[in-house]
Amino acid sequence: MRLNYPDNYTPNIYLGDDCERYALGNDGKNVLFCISINPSVACDKYSDPTMNALVNISRKRGFDGCIMINPAPYRTPKPAELPATPDKCLKENIKIIRDLFSKHPSSTVLCAWGDFRKNGPKWFRKSLEEIMELAAEYGMKPIYIRKTRQGEPTHLSYLNRDHALFDNGNGNYELNSFVW
Repeated sequence: MRLNYPDNYTPNIYLGDDCERYALGNDGKNVLFCISINPSVACDKYSDPTMNALVNISRKRGFDGCIMINPAPYRTPKPAELPATPDKCLKENIKIIRDLFSKHPSSTVLCAWGDFRKNGPKWFRKSLEEIMELAAEYGMKPIYIRKTRQGEPTHLSYLNRDHALFDNGNGNYELNSFVW
């Protein structure tokens, strides 16, 4: 679903194309990174529910930037449609994430991949593990908002749809420390 970005928000980071997206968001001195599953339709011109949720969370919590990254850079609105085997873009994804993390050491990382770590392909778990190792290497603080029944950090779209937690960025919620 294509949406407009929230008022006064324009991404200044867009690394990707119609097939893959490696990073999307805006830079700042106090950046909130978000690790989700895979990119859907959001780009530099239009948003989607997940990206708008990230923008609202970052604003409400005092971050001056937010950047969405994914273990799977393949664009599809349905994670079940991800390829069974990865290709060379996974190495590029990790390289880009390392570069972004190195520019923002000690940042906060919002974990929001849902149950896909347990239910997705093996390569997804390996890619997510590499990203979390990079986050630890750069002294980043992993957080989450809610956990699924399987104990994974809930995807932002479920929080928006099922919990009315954000109320367009004005809801009340806690940010909890996530232990990998």
